[in-house]
Amino acid sequence: MEVKIQDVTNRNLGDLTGLCTPAWEDESHAQTLKEGGLRKRDWITRAIQMFGICAKVAYLRGKPIGFIEFYPAHAFPLLPKLDKTVIITCVFIPSKSLQGQGIGSELVQSLINDLRDRALPAFSGEKAEQIAIGSWGCHVGFPESLPRFQKFFLANGFKEDPTFPDPTGKGGILTFEL
Repeated sequence: MEVKIQDVTNRNLGDLTGLCTPAWEDESHAQTLKEGGLRKRDWITRAIQMFGICAKVAYLRGKPIGFIEFYPAHAFPLLPKLDKTVIITCVFIPSKSLQGQGIGSELVQSLINDLRDRALPAFSGEKAEQIAIGSWGCHVGFPESLPRFQKFFLANGFKEDPTFPDPTGKGGILTFEL
């Protein structure tokens, strides 16, 4: 399976928003998803302007199949000022049949490799020094996902970091030093 990974730009941001907010057959949800998709599109457009890069999409045979979304830590007002830290907010492969096939790891490794080589406008043209991911969603919404979440990121070279500022106070922060 040959997966290609591309940065999200204004040209392919519809692929990201389409994975986030897919078409819905049920009319009672269709309008909500449409509005959510438009808001996501507006946010990503602004984020690209502010940060230069904020997501990558994985493609299989030209079709979007997953994404990773990330932002500089200073985009999150609840976190203390963290210089040159990128926060992963989502890694998502919506198709159950494609989950567990290494696509998420390819996205994470693509981000790691890219951040090692690329200076970012969000850091005044300097490179990121650290990537962080919190298990906040697992703690509040899907606690059964926490072991899988940790295993995935630990397998991708992340380490637990109890010193990283956690706005929830629940721990579970994993970091990767670039």
